[in-house]
Formats: sequence, structure tokens, C-alpha cells
Amino acid sequence: MPRVKRTAEDHRRAELAKIHMAAKALGLDRDTYEDVLWTICRVRSAADLDSQGRFQGRFKMLAHFRSLGWNQKPKRKRTNDDPKDRKIWSLWYQLKDAGLIAEASARGLRSEVKALTDCDDLKFCTAAQKSHIIECLKKWLERARCI
Repeated sequence: MPRVKRTAEDHRRAELAKIHMAAKALGLDRDTYEDVLWTICRVRSAADLDSQGRFQGRFKMLAHFRSLGWNQKPKRKRTNDDPKDRKIWSLWYQLKDAGLIAEASARGLRSEVKALTDCDDLKFCTAAQKSHIIECLKKWLERARCI
């Protein structure tokens, strides 16, 4: 998928969103937030902050919020891009819904993967091993439906 080029306005919106998320995470009320804006950058609204030039207001505000202890949460990476991984997790949740396992946790799936393939985790399994896991989980579900 080709990357879309971000414009200056996109960067501005993203930085303003970070500023507002930081203020919320730090528990700043409206008056305190405006006072911090005035103290750090001499503006009353985040919309008036600039990103270039000698003031770099949005950068200063984000740096100030970081100094107060705010950390932006990193973006979560999507881990289940493999269709076989998604199928295994789907079957695992079906087993939970059928009442065959008590909890559909990653730890429980890892122990089942270890028992079926001798791999410590699903991410270390080959495509053939994942196919074997899928078939075993399907059979487990079928046996439960027959009873």
C-alpha cells in the first residue's frame, strides 16, 4: 500500500491532538490548561501555536507536558497479519464459547501450541505446524458438538 504524503496541516492537527491528549492525561482543567499555554508560549489557544520559526510553540508544549510526566502511548503493532494465526485465534475463542476451555488467554493457547508442535509460541511455528494446529482445534470442536 503506498504511503500517503502528509501535509503541513496534517502535522499541525496531529500535534494539536497530542497536546490535547496530554492535557487530558495530566488532568488539567480548562483554566489551568490555558494558564500553561500562556506561561509557556504566550497564547491562550493551542490553535495559535506555531511549529516553525524561532518560537516552535507546539514543540515547546509537548516538551513541557513530557517534563510533567506525560508519555505518548506507542502505536500498537498489528500482530495477527497471518490468516492462519487469525484462524487459530478464532477457533480458540470458539472453544471458549463452547465451554471447552475456561479462559481464552494467550498463555493457554501457547501451552496448547507447545503440546501440539513443541514450539514455544505461535509466532515460531511454520505454516505446516499452524495447519496442524488448525486441524486439531477443528477436531476438538467437532468432538464437542457430537456429544
